[in-house]
Amino acid sequence: SAPPASLRGLRRALAVLAGDMAAWSAIAVYAVVVFLAAYQHWHRPMANWDALPYAALALRLDGVGDGQLRTAALAEVRAAFPARFDDFVSGGPDALYRQTVATDDAAFLAQLPFYVTKPLYVVGVFLLGRLEGNFATSTAHLSALAFLVFCLLAALARPPGVPRAPWLAGLVLVSAFSATFPLSLLAAASSPDTLSAACLLAGVLLSRDGRWGTAAVFLLLAQLARPDAIVPVLTLVLAWAGVNPRHRLRLLAIAGLSIGLSQAVAMLADGYPLGVLLSTLAARQPYPGTITLALGSPEH
Repeated sequence: SAPPASLRGLRRALAVLAGDMAAWSAIAVYAVVVFLAAYQHWHRPMANWDALPYAALALRLDGVGDGQLRTAALAEVRAAFPARFDDFVSGGPDALYRQTVATDDAAFLAQLPFYVTKPLYVVGVFLLGRLEGNFATSTAHLSALAFLVFCLLAALARPPGVPRAPWLAGLVLVSAFSATFPLSLLAAASSPDTLSAACLLAGVLLSRDGRWGTAAVFLLLAQLARPDAIVPVLTLVLAWAGVNPRHRLRLLAIAGLSIGLSQAVAMLADGYPLGVLLSTLAARQPYPGTITLALGSPEH
């Protein structure tokens, strides 16, 4: 015979309670893991070499002239990462390149056009560095803050129908323990990657809710943080336009803005053309532009 209605109701209530407990437990574990990862990397930044040119660009915004930029940026890095300072001036497999850039103003200034095309990240480094008192430190701390935002957005990005507990457990595995380079290390890197990714994900979530105007702002901010974000931005926008005829014109307008913004940054920032960038993939160049690789070469 069937169980009494009261027993069936009790079972349903216990099932709901168990589901709620699992969800809240997953939220608690996820929050702790994300916070600990950000805290650890905040206090132990990666101190990768890119902190040097980004600190230089922030110093330029702070009024330091190009004649003093190399020595001022090296001083920022020495104060921020004293134990790793040798890596910035002579370490690694490209030691000769680093020695040249650290001792020659012309070589140092020649590196900056590679980095000036990320204006949102540079401005963020500048503003945070003014608060902290060191621009080299803020290159990594900005990534740690962006990592916290990205993880919050990732938790909110749970697809409909997917239980909260396995979704958050999957995020923990991917962000903290994936392969030999956990994604959580992006919280320690002097890189615009995490900031760009946070803006991109914010744009995706806003578009999911039909808030196209605000979504467009964040998608374009992702490009301002890192110019090659135009690839996922255009891919997403054009895909949405293909399946959403009601908003097609609006989405195509966003695609046009994305392309226009990319061109504007390239012109105003005075960065290097693609051929010069490709040459650095084969070997670091203390004086970029002096070696240009032919298209189709093995290095390319």
